[in-house]
Amino acid sequence: SPVQIRVAPPRCRLRFCEAEAVPLSGDPRVSFFRRIAAVFMAGMPLPCMKILFETERLFLRELEQADFAALCRTLQDERAMYAYEHAFSDEEAQAWLANQQRRYREEGFGLWGVVRKADGQFLGQCGLTLQPLGDGTRGIEVGYLFERTYWHNGYATEAAIACKEYAFCTLHADTVYSIIRENNLPSRRVAERNGMH
Repeated sequence: SPVQIRVAPPRCRLRFCEAEAVPLSGDPRVSFFRRIAAVFMAGMPLPCMKILFETERLFLRELEQADFAALCRTLQDERAMYAYEHAFSDEEAQAWLANQQRRYREEGFGLWGVVRKADGQFLGQCGLTLQPLGDGTRGIEVGYLFERTYWHNGYATEAAIACKEYAFCTLHADTVYSIIRENNLPSRRVAERNGMH
């Protein structure tokens, strides 16, 4: 059965990004945006890049339809999806993406795309969702799901810490949860490194 792990509010230190902002000379994001421009010029699909906030190595942004193939690399990987007990079909993956976009509209948050600043690589998802707590109420959960290629680099922990801070500092949540199966040791370790007890 899932274990609920909760945490008290931290000191807030998120760096927020303006979606329409153009980086100035000397801004560390310049190289990232130049790479994105190169991708666009090469004719490759480019998400609209509604960036919400950043960490030292990552941007978190809303998921777009153009992310579907990248999402499928995780959602259709049986090993990455072991906590869900099956890999998703194309239809299930599309429903997953549509559900995150519904969450953005209706709840103001959801699972966001995690992008590495150094090269614009899409790594996976991390964000906040409303989940039933078993007592008739719902709580904000920090969730994460990364492409297996990028496991064991600290990306999930870095993104999860930022999402926890966003929940407390921006959404003014009283409590944040991580609801994890008892046998999901990698996710439990991320939650522990995120200060969840």
